[in-house]
Amino acid sequence: MGWLLKLWGRVARWRVAAGPVTQAAGPPVGEAAVADIRFRAQICCHTGAVASVHVAAPFLPGGDDTPLRLALRQWLRWRKDGIEPPPLAFDLPAAMAQSPDLVMPLLWEIDRQEFPTDRLIFAAPLDAGPVEDQWGLLLLARFGCVIEAARFDVSDLGALRQLGPGMARLRLPHHALRDCHTRPGGGRMLLSLLAMAQRFGLQTLACDVASRDQHGFLAQLGCDIVQGEAVAPVLDASGMAQFLHAMTEVQRPRIGIKRPAA
Repeated sequence: MGWLLKLWGRVARWRVAAGPVTQAAGPPVGEAAVADIRFRAQICCHTGAVASVHVAAPFLPGGDDTPLRLALRQWLRWRKDGIEPPPLAFDLPAAMAQSPDLVMPLLWEIDRQEFPTDRLIFAAPLDAGPVEDQWGLLLLARFGCVIEAARFDVSDLGALRQLGPGMARLRLPHHALRDCHTRPGGGRMLLSLLAMAQRFGLQTLACDVASRDQHGFLAQLGCDIVQGEAVAPVLDASGMAQFLHAMTEVQRPRIGIKRPAA
């Protein structure tokens, strides 16, 4: 991937020199600003395993790569310590999802740390527009990253399916999740959305799950992945390492030992 990134880098630097990018650069951000980076597990409804780890650190305007840089280092430390961590999930602002120029620093950092791109998930917000116009997000997908969208338009679902199996997933909208387990008709709305996602072969994620009842309701309907206070807390790097280790122990199959004959 290195030679292709260098080519993209030359193109991006030429474009920046030729004119402004889609959003004005914000103030410089040092690592100290997000050094206390936090994580939250996203849990698979079907197996109970950790499907991915959400990085709770915002990207600031101007192509900031600090949250990614710190999270990649921490993921590699977890693996060095004997934990096989799941993919990392990041929320991009709309401007980055739309701009190849603003995501280029992310690709450079991924390449510099020789990080496996298939262990990264980048999410675009609802206001990022149609998937086909999210050039930054699609550039990340082109280099092998998984992308997450929040739009259920048929054209958007078709664009995500074309990326290939396992390369995209859908975030269920907040208005459909709010009190879904108690609101009349809430289940029917979610079932229709989940059916659309299944039709296009896309996994679904429900964020901000606030209660065990809501978690169970979503699992029964067929939601794939959940995140929220009722599922797993926000943890620092050390706490997340302990959480992943504990979940690995729970998921590890136990070897049966035959009892001696009486």
